[in-house]
Amino acid sequence: MKLKIPIKCKACFNKMPLSILRNQKGVTAVLVAIVAAMLLGFTALAIDVGYMYSTRNELQNVADAAALAGAGELGRIYLTLDSGDQGAFEVDDNDPDTSGTYRDRIEAAAQDTAVLNQAAGESISIHSEEIFIGIWDWDVADPANALTITSTTPDAVRVIARRDSTINNPVSTFFGKIFSFFGGSADTFQVSAVATAALSGAATVDEGVLEAPFAISEKSPCVGPITFSPTTTSCAGWHNFFTDDDYDANASDFATRMIATIEGFDGTGNEGSDWLTDYFEIADHKLPPPEVTDVTSVGELFDFSGGVNATLFEGGYYPVWTRVDEDPDGVVSVPSNPEIYPDGPPEDTPVADIIEGQIKTPAPFIALFDFFRFRDGDGEVVNNPSSGDAVDDMVVLCADFSEIDAGTVPGSFTIENEVGDDVDVVPADTVWTTTVPVYKEDNDEEGCVNPTGDIEVIGFAKVHIISPNPPPDSTVIVCLDCGYTIEPGRGGGVTAGNVRGSIPSLVE
Repeated sequence: MKLKIPIKCKACFNKMPLSILRNQKGVTAVLVAIVAAMLLGFTALAIDVGYMYSTRNELQNVADAAALAGAGELGRIYLTLDSGDQGAFEVDDNDPDTSGTYRDRIEAAAQDTAVLNQAAGESISIHSEEIFIGIWDWDVADPANALTITSTTPDAVRVIARRDSTINNPVSTFFGKIFSFFGGSADTFQVSAVATAALSGAATVDEGVLEAPFAISEKSPCVGPITFSPTTTSCAGWHNFFTDDDYDANASDFATRMIATIEGFDGTGNEGSDWLTDYFEIADHKLPPPEVTDVTSVGELFDFSGGVNATLFEGGYYPVWTRVDEDPDGVVSVPSNPEIYPDGPPEDTPVADIIEGQIKTPAPFIALFDFFRFRDGDGEVVNNPSSGDAVDDMVVLCADFSEIDAGTVPGSFTIENEVGDDVDVVPADTVWTTTVPVYKEDNDEEGCVNPTGDIEVIGFAKVHIISPNPPPDSTVIVCLDCGYTIEPGRGGGVTAGNVRGSIPSLVE
């Protein structure tokens, strides 16, 4: 379509300067205005998005701190409980140190820590409903699904920290309101963060903690005798502690080190050497130098030797005084259920009514057992359901432990645990409670391999050594609790063994 111009206007148009028709100065101003608005919008967006991520990081720090505080308080609670009470711990039970429950105490620790921290200039409060207590499953790959909420023997605390419309208010943006000119609305944003802290396996044990010269495989069953043979089923082995010391992994050096460990006991001066020379036919000058095991960490190598090593059970035993029966004809016999006086008979016991044990060169492992079972500090108060009395200095054995008849042990009784199983309780001085290493099992098939040579330590386990059995058995009856026990110290994310540190680690 052609544009028709009146003749007189056409003449005027033809007379206009060409420069006026080609003038584009206004176009540049318009383009600058458009680009400036766009740059301002992108700058505002960058600043507010950066502020959002900064607030998110601050909020994550708050959640981390609160979760660690809550799990740390859980660890401290466990340390106030005896081992038996640890296994029956309920987070909703009343806390004797406060007017509330243990849950209230854990939640308060998390909340008090959170409010000391800020996100986007605001002190952060946390809803009690968003503090979750449960058990962390280390084998679950997705952290979001690894926490099982439970009130029974928990080991982890999860916290959600927020700045949104439900608590602490949304965060105001700096420039988001300018988008309202374009029909948008971004004057605030909402953000949250999740963190979980758990009591993980101890990565290190202190000097002198490892006293027993054997370790268990990561495949070791929870209860039963440690037989050391056959190697495919025993799942345990003798070790000589570290690989770079003066002892080799053989029966002779094992025996020497066991005696040296007794001497190195941190008691009253020469308590270990005095005990050895008092009860056995062994002279001071023939005792090896005292030994105290070093600080031990996961990942270190121990020198192992598989097999029974029966000589470790051969020799004399700690003197035991036992009440004996005398018939009318003067024949003395030891009763089938004797009274054992491990520290000597009562003063009013007639000499004719006691019999002494053997006194000669000590059987190394049995001597180790007899020495430390009186010095392991494992006694606790347990209520006897039959008498109604609170009995001091007792040890609660593992559930389903049938390797010994605890009823034959003087002073023992049976209780019912939290799941209704019968559990034996025995006097503390009849068992040795100690910590042993857990070694890595490279066998992918069912069963265990013979632990020989340098093998990696991957965790630690607390065990009750019930009885060392001399030849021909040459076995050790051990109760290994499938649960866990909390000890002072920091966890390291270790899952092998049943010893957990009281200081938590972040796991999510």
